[in-house]
Amino acid sequence: MASAWYIVPAVAAALGTIFAGFALLLHGRVLKEEIKNREVQLFNEIRREIMSLHKDLKEKRTNLSREEIKDWDDDYLNTLESFSFLMNAGYIGDRRLANFLNQVIRFGYEKILKDQKDWEQEGVFPELKKLYKQLFKGSSRRKRRLFKLQLGKTSLEFRVEVRKGGL
Repeated sequence: MASAWYIVPAVAAALGTIFAGFALLLHGRVLKEEIKNREVQLFNEIRREIMSLHKDLKEKRTNLSREEIKDWDDDYLNTLESFSFLMNAGYIGDRRLANFLNQVIRFGYEKILKDQKDWEQEGVFPELKKLYKQLFKGSSRRKRRLFKLQLGKTSLEFRVEVRKGGL
């Protein structure tokens, strides 16, 4: 019986490694949920700001001067620019959130931004322009590629949509 004691440290080390691995997996899952919660929190802050701007416009629509409308447009576009930056930089990685606001982004781009005289200049709302192109003109960035796989006499063909920079 005394000769079997040499195995105890090895078993203890193996169990410790298993528990450490489990703890790492659990921590990774918690971290992933925390990142998702932060993305949703950022999204909700932007959404609330947009809704507040819409509410202000509805309340004051008839009494606004040209200058006040321009100020509202700037506030609206700046809010969309902030959201676009967060999406484009990867701080909000879930594209479903951008798709949720796609009509707001389209309205801001097509109805407000394009009405401004300097909208085509390079430094004017670049993040909004980039996100708009990704959401609504994405087909020009995507290519369908045909892949053929030949295994003996059997061949398999499939099409894959490839984006700039990878799959």
